Amino acid sequence: MAAVVSIRGADRINALLRDLPKLVTQGKTGGVVAKSLRKGARVIVNQEKITLQQAIDVGQVYSTGELVKKITVKRKKYMGKGERMMITLRKGVYKNRAGGVARSEKATLSYYAAGLMLEHGSSKQPATPWVRPAFLAKSQEAFDVINDHLLRSLEKLAQTHLPQEQ
Repeated sequence: MAAVVSIRGADRINALLRDLPKLVTQGKTGGVVAKSLRKGARVIVNQEKITLQQAIDVGQVYSTGELVKKITVKRKKYMGKGERMMITLRKGVYKNRAGGVARSEKATLSYYAAGLMLEHGSSKQPATPWVRPAFLAKSQEAFDVINDHLLRSLEKLAQTHLPQEQ
């Protein structure tokens, strides 16, 4: 005796499974995975802003606050399958020195170089780390945010594209 099983919407499910990688990781913004990674990275960025300000307060009397504003999350190209987000300092150089004295063309200091000098120190300045402490403090929370957002997004995606029971 043979049993016959019919599945309604099987062709639609197969199409969804074929398109799922595109829906999850591709698009202008990188799909659901990139959005989840960006949310997790924002947790670390917020903590980095706090630790950077503390590092600046330790060694300096005057700060314009520009460096703290320049911390950002960027989507980077990834050599392979998947997504990659990078927390970095935006490009640019300080326009003026503390007190409003203009810098010469050769003496421009980039935001990246200033952040690096704070993190690792130099021959004239001791290191005041701000990146690693922020990462260590918030990495688990960032992973939890990524996981929660990804699960919610995938459930919503499945509800949108899978056939509804009738």
